[in-house]
Amino acid sequence: MKRMLVALATSILLAAPLPAVAGPSGERGNAKSQNVEWYLALGDSLAAGYQPGAGDDLKGGYAGGVLDGLKADWTKTKLVNLACTGETSTEMIVGGDCAYDEGSQLAAAVQFLKAHKGKVSLVTIDIGANDYLQCVHVIEGRLEIVPGCLEVGAGQVVTNLPTILSALNGAAHPDTQIVVANYYNPLVVAPPLYAELSGTLVTQLNGYIDFTAANGAVVAHVDIAFDVGDPLLAAARICAWTYMCEGPPLGPDIHPNDDGYAAMAQAILAVVDAPE
Repeated sequence: MKRMLVALATSILLAAPLPAVAGPSGERGNAKSQNVEWYLALGDSLAAGYQPGAGDDLKGGYAGGVLDGLKADWTKTKLVNLACTGETSTEMIVGGDCAYDEGSQLAAAVQFLKAHKGKVSLVTIDIGANDYLQCVHVIEGRLEIVPGCLEVGAGQVVTNLPTILSALNGAAHPDTQIVVANYYNPLVVAPPLYAELSGTLVTQLNGYIDFTAANGAVVAHVDIAFDVGDPLLAAARICAWTYMCEGPPLGPDIHPNDDGYAAMAQAILAVVDAPE
């Protein structure tokens, strides 16, 4: 998701966007040993473990929490995190702000899966929010949406998600599990108009994820972990698990804190198959 939170930090709470995306700052698949099981993390700033004031943490965030959980069964599991800041679903396919020798995050992931065939236990991915966020701007403290852009963003997600998951499934070993994390809505703490609009968009995006992942992947319901159908509890968790209720310089910011990333990791681990 695009890092629009620089502007949001000086805006009122109602101007905050949907989940934004930060980029990688560490190892990008340069692993050489074949004598371990691998966990491959893909996606946007959530996968990159971004936090305001700290930046990216490719070994932390929810990916780090998932890795710790995997090591309970696969003690030699290692993490390769290819996540990229601001990545849209289109940029994941064709390339964006992050440099990969293979040209794009998806191409790098496919190459890694082929090079480590049968050695990658898990792939996690979250992608799609930036296709919507590129339509959102903050002008004088107001949330402005580019006319017609949301429809274009939705169309990109509908087209690109099947392409991305098909490529990952085609490159992965049949025993490799692919988990797609869906999105929570940080704007439940905003005024009703913005909370309702953002809720509609997040529900739409998560619907696309559910539909697409039905073939060859499983969905980790991060939305339920943050919401559980109770508006008051959802607002309390957003305040407790993200920087949305923080004042400057760290907030308001939609990214999770350590507790939020831990909740995301648990939602993912809940759908990960145990080894036989």
